[in-house]
Amino acid sequence: MRYIDDLLALYPGKDPFTRKFLLAQIVDQPADPYSGELVDFLWGETRSTESVVRRQARHTLGQYLPVHTAFSFRFQGQQSGGVLGQATPAERLLARG
Repeated sequence: MRYIDDLLALYPGKDPFTRKFLLAQIVDQPADPYSGELVDFLWGETRSTESVVRRQARHTLGQYLPVHTAFSFRFQGQQSGGVLGQATPAERLLARG
C-alpha cells in the first residue's frame, strides 16, 4: 500500500484542521501513473464547505498539478514513442555525466 493511500484512508470524517494537514502532505508525493486520481480528489476538495480545507486544497493543487502534468505528458510520450518520449538536450547532457 502506498503512503498516499494511508493518508487518504485517514481523511473522511476528520475535523477541518486535520484534513488541512493531510492535504498539505500530498505536495510531497511523487507523480505516478495514478496521480490523476489525486488531482481529481484535490479538485473535489476545492469545493469543500470549510474554508480552511478549500484554501489548502487550492494551494496543494497549485503545487501538485504541474508535477502531475509533466509526468503525464512524459509518460504518454514514452508509451506512444512520440516526440515527447525523446530526451531533451539537457537530459542527454545529464545522462552522459
